[in-house]
Amino acid sequence: MKKLLKTQDVAEMLGVSPITLAIWRTKERGPAFVRLGRKVGYRQEDIETWLASCRIQPGKRPKGNGL
Repeated sequence: MKKLLKTQDVAEMLGVSPITLAIWRTKERGPAFVRLGRKVGYRQEDIETWLASCRIQPGKRPKGNGL
């Protein structure tokens, strides 16, 4: 089993604050996450999938990115 990324690490990767990630979680936005009791973690592959969904190709309409 791969190690889960911490909220702080993901926030740094995405250039947002940990508070932003917490808000996204409550609004069911942003990357998928894992909740184990009171702890929250992120799988690397879920971050990559979410980032791919945020991609906008010039000349094409965006499909939505979960934000």
